[in-house]
Amino acid sequence: MDHDVPNRCIEPTLVLRAEPFPWLNVALFIATGFTTLVVGTVMMAAWEQDLSAAPGGTLQKILRNPAELFRGLPFSIAILSILLAHEMGHYLTCRYYGISATLPYFIPFPSLIGTLGAFIRIRSPFHDRGSLLEVGIAGPVAGFV
Repeated sequence: MDHDVPNRCIEPTLVLRAEPFPWLNVALFIATGFTTLVVGTVMMAAWEQDLSAAPGGTLQKILRNPAELFRGLPFSIAILSILLAHEMGHYLTCRYYGISATLPYFIPFPSLIGTLGAFIRIRSPFHDRGSLLEVGIAGPVAGFV
């Protein structure tokens, strides 16, 4: 053993990358919340008026009184909760296995339910078939729960 060299202990260092704030994800979530809110309000107006309300009339009513949007809140919360749970199931399972993935991107669209859904982008390959299976099944299980 060489006594001239001081005894140095090399400590491992953890390098954390500063991830930028996910502005796009937040903006798309808010936009999807708005589109589902409008669709929920139109659906509620149609249901309350025995399906005789025209969507154009409801939209004009919303523009005159934006507080009408609160009528669509239950629908919007239900749709967004299911989508968020589903995508977070995929995302958190990716994190568990050390697979690089983005936060969910929501797709606002003025359709029958106000959205085209959501997705995450998986950036790294899966380690094995087991992790692929678990990431794939985690979304539907979380959405169902």
